[in-house]
Amino acid sequence: MDLIPVCALMIIQELQKKYAAGERNFTDLNLFEANLPGMNLGSVNLSGVNLSITNLSGSNLTDSNLSQAKLNGAHLSGANLNCTDLNVANLY
Repeated sequence: MDLIPVCALMIIQELQKKYAAGERNFTDLNLFEANLPGMNLGSVNLSGVNLSITNLSGSNLTDSNLSQAKLNGAHLSGANLNCTDLNVANLY
């Protein structure tokens, strides 16, 4: 069984809490290796965020800003990327 480090779990819980409260700007986060499958992140600003090796499979990223984000090794299978800005994102 893989254990999620406490600090990573706290970041994910804080992200979910802030998103539910209507916040959409998360450019200050480091989500390296975060486990976010199926998460609703529609219309968020994650520009420049490190999402390397992050599990975003099945997540909703519709209308989100991922410009200049680091997505190398990210798991995006089944993720909804409709109208998502991937300008200058690192995808490899």
